[in-house]
Amino acid sequence: MEPTPAAPVTTPADGTAHRFFVCFDRGADPVAWDPYDPTDLPRADCAYLGAVVRSVLEGWEGRPLTFYVTQDPRWLPTVGDDVVAFLLNDAWFRRPSYLGAVLAVARQSSGTPWFPVHTLWPLRPLSLAALGNHLRILATRARFHRDAEADATAAGWPSPRTGALVDIPLGYHKQPELPLVPFAERGTDVYFGGSVVHDTSRGARWKRVGKKYLGNPKSLYRNAMVAALERWSAAHPERIVRLTLTGDFHSVDQAAASSYGDHMMDCRVALAPRGTSLESYRVFEGWRYGCVVVADAAGPQPFYSGAPLVLVRSWDDLDDVLDGLFADPGRMQRLSDASLAWWRDVCSGEAVGRVLGRRLRELTAA
Repeated sequence: MEPTPAAPVTTPADGTAHRFFVCFDRGADPVAWDPYDPTDLPRADCAYLGAVVRSVLEGWEGRPLTFYVTQDPRWLPTVGDDVVAFLLNDAWFRRPSYLGAVLAVARQSSGTPWFPVHTLWPLRPLSLAALGNHLRILATRARFHRDAEADATAAGWPSPRTGALVDIPLGYHKQPELPLVPFAERGTDVYFGGSVVHDTSRGARWKRVGKKYLGNPKSLYRNAMVAALERWSAAHPERIVRLTLTGDFHSVDQAAASSYGDHMMDCRVALAPRGTSLESYRVFEGWRYGCVVVADAAGPQPFYSGAPLVLVRSWDDLDDVLDGLFADPGRMQRLSDASLAWWRDVCSGEAVGRVLGRRLRELTAA
């Protein structure tokens, strides 16, 4: 389907016309999007991706490009060597069927399967359940790739070019732009805000029943984190702990998002447990606000390598981790400074756009 024509967006630097669309409903007309207008947000993800796109196109001298924001690894409205797709929230490590038919795909979750093996020993029911879920994901991925290869063959698409699949950070989701609160002036010691439940209304019936009665990695890991945080808080009444539990991820409105941003900006330690997928927006959102981020997983992508991230093997270890952090205020300040620098230099939309822009130039020149 040819997308509904949109007014060309002109890159301020060079006058080149590009096109930008959000397409989440297969068969429906894609929604035109202007990444240079901060109020034009067809999806919350577009705030971060807009910064990526603007950085990509700064000084761009190649052909006009068409950008799609999608969650579908098997369909785009159009393909061609001028098309760049942002593939969001694909936790199955899937290689898009259209990868060989476009200039590049920038995906927010890793395209390489990985699992936090450090969480497996000593063996716990929680980690074994997560491993079982991971094996299910790998089986789903294998079936998808068989179908994707058939799609590509039927369409006559060429094999993907080396470097056409680019991993980018999750960035932030509904997190407002706020003035930075100095680390020493923050009023909350430890903060988690979010959901511990998973939307069980989606998927096949057997999956819905299993998630509802047996649990899923999101609810299991986050409930373990909540229990550990409540235990630590009871043992340390002198510390200010803020725990705000909400409905599932999709139910968060703008008011709740603003409150989440205010609370995170006011905290020293931000907890980032895994959710439905292994990676969490909270890691990047914590870095963006200069928090000390404690998480249970870090992926194999370059933007995690050497990052200022405090990893726990199990949320049962949270007591020792927090005790160690608050016993060393100097280390916490250094971690906060490192978080801000890591966001600015590695994970911000501007930094990611520079890396992606270089890759697109290389692919265009090949």
